[in-house]
Amino acid sequence: MLEHMSGRCQNRRLASVVGRLSPHLTWLVLAMSLTLVFAIRCWSLLPHYDMGCDMANYIGTAKILFGQDPTGFGLDRPPLIALPLRVFTLILGDLTGAKLLGILLSVILTLPFYLLARRIHPRWLASVLTLLFVLTPAYSDMLTWGYLTMFGLFFGLLTLHCFLRVLDKPSSLNILLTGLFASLVVGFHQLSLAFFIPFFFLLTIALFALDRQTLLKNCKAVLATIAVSVVFSLPYLPVYLRMLEMQAPATSTSTISLAPSFLPWLLGVLALLPLIVAALRWTWVRDRRIAITAGVLLVYPLILTLFVFPPPFLELSRRAHYFMYPAIWILAGEVLSHLWSQQNAADRNLRRFFSRASAAILIIVLLSGSLALSQLKLNQGQEAFGYLDETRWETMAWIKSNTPSAASFAVYPEPLGWWIRAEAERNTACVTNRDTAPYTFLRERSLLAERILSRNQGIENGNLRLATTYPYGGAPGQPVLGVYLAGWYHDILAFDDSSILLSVAGGGTANLARDSQKEFSIIGDPESMTMTTRYLTEREEVHQTATLERGSRTAVITFTIRADAGSVTRLDIPVSFGFQPKSVFISPDQTSVELIQALELEAGRVVTRIILSIDGAALTRATADDANLRFSFDIQSHFAVITFAFEATAPGLDCRKAVARYNVPEALRNPSLEHLSSVSYLAVDLSPNPNLASAVPKGTLQWLNACPYYRLIRSDGDIRVYEVDTSALA
Repeated sequence: MLEHMSGRCQNRRLASVVGRLSPHLTWLVLAMSLTLVFAIRCWSLLPHYDMGCDMANYIGTAKILFGQDPTGFGLDRPPLIALPLRVFTLILGDLTGAKLLGILLSVILTLPFYLLARRIHPRWLASVLTLLFVLTPAYSDMLTWGYLTMFGLFFGLLTLHCFLRVLDKPSSLNILLTGLFASLVVGFHQLSLAFFIPFFFLLTIALFALDRQTLLKNCKAVLATIAVSVVFSLPYLPVYLRMLEMQAPATSTSTISLAPSFLPWLLGVLALLPLIVAALRWTWVRDRRIAITAGVLLVYPLILTLFVFPPPFLELSRRAHYFMYPAIWILAGEVLSHLWSQQNAADRNLRRFFSRASAAILIIVLLSGSLALSQLKLNQGQEAFGYLDETRWETMAWIKSNTPSAASFAVYPEPLGWWIRAEAERNTACVTNRDTAPYTFLRERSLLAERILSRNQGIENGNLRLATTYPYGGAPGQPVLGVYLAGWYHDILAFDDSSILLSVAGGGTANLARDSQKEFSIIGDPESMTMTTRYLTEREEVHQTATLERGSRTAVITFTIRADAGSVTRLDIPVSFGFQPKSVFISPDQTSVELIQALELEAGRVVTRIILSIDGAALTRATADDANLRFSFDIQSHFAVITFAFEATAPGLDCRKAVARYNVPEALRNPSLEHLSSVSYLAVDLSPNPNLASAVPKGTLQWLNACPYYRLIRSDGDIRVYEVDTSALA
């Protein structure tokens, strides 16, 4: 009897010890699991040079805040990321410090989520949901291209947690913390601020409609919280006002429209709607405020995700789904909790066993599946968004060591420019998507950089560009046809007068560029401009005219031949491809050609139709290979006219801009842009990551190498650095 009582006492003491240790054990397991996730991500990401090009902007922001501003424009985003990033980069270096900060943030992002989940779930389930949350594949993907949104999400969820505590217990501490965390959203990320302001407005409306008594009871505390948030956010007001001043005007009349990817989201919601409604109802029973919050946090981002918004809110709709996952996992936890605790009076033990077994199996499947998908997204993201490698990183160091600190660079593509600005600390003008660039100065610099890389001079109308190398030779470009796609011009076709041949009487041939004297002129007005090149030989005269009209999607290039009767027998004209076409179709009568070129961008493809009009000559051959279209004409008269009409079709070609003329040597000497007095260097990546930018056409490289005022000073892999020879800018 005494032994039995002693055993019972020991069991009670053991149960008491286990009970006291249980919360700590849960925390310990969660901490060890998160440490493992952190270690796996370090192992996966630290060996690579970068975690997406946005990291260069973060480093640049940190340096600008601490006085290293090569562009002279000052802050163009909220500054607070500079503070933690500065600490990490000073200790670990720019690359490792910036990467490690992002990895750490991706793990501690679980803290506010755990606090929200713990409001309605037991510790063990909140810990499981926290692991599922940190392994969300979308967050792994975001980590590889830009983790600033995570800061907004982190402080936004902390604000939400503290706001709910204000409604639970409106203490001064809770009001102060809510205002502080809300101001940190303002100070870290403008996009998160644009998300959370409407979110809290909608949440307040939902609370007023569904939990009015609580909201009215704590009305003074809520107003005090708003006041504290505003006061703490005032230091960032000058930055936001300046950002509004720099904001670029809309490039089109685009309006809100359905997103192309809306259907999977909509179908997924419809398929899971019964389960979502049930989870919300079960959550309502436990805590109506967290149920209201989860509902708004689910519906509002979903609405944003279904639509495409015009700039400057384009990125808001693209990133809205990142704010949905806290609600998704909290509601999923309610389903798991319901399965785990379900009991039935009849056959109670058997039902409880199967219910808990189902919950356990579901948890195991979710954890293992999330872990696998998360790691897959990390690997895929590195391939899709990674830009830096050893060559590019060494180029940054070389530029910093071998160019003046006041030097300005025209750069292609934009990621290379970001790193040159952030790491080499040089002023840059980068080719970027002008349709989505948020600031006017970025669009102006992009247009400048684009023109500098195009050829020697040209005309453009917002749809098409005709650039020319005149008066220099050695590279295709008399003229080059470019199409406006994905926010900038892409060279797609080029003439080359050094490859155009005249067959003359007696069996000889004359090279149009080498065997003639040239005269060049551009005439016209904003409605229509024509570039004319006049080629003169002893007995022949050839005029090439390239005409562009306001807002037109057709460029007309005409060859007019005047010669003594019978002195010219044939004209051979090759047209080079800027990008190898996916298909070329030559009509049976050879008077029209349709070619499709798919650029390595999300924007899609360019379809170009070439219509030939001929007078005084006959087309004898039209052929195509991987590099050229080749046309041969028999000249039948002393006066012949051959006209090429290039009609381009591509997404977004509806601009009504006037025709503008530019001259590159003048732009190099005097860009006429604020904080950019001249351009002294070019940095070009010939083959960047195809997910980030197109490869540079072969003709552009030939032009850069042949241009007398560009001097190649560094060639390493695909990177070329040119110095502008000001003495040759005639």
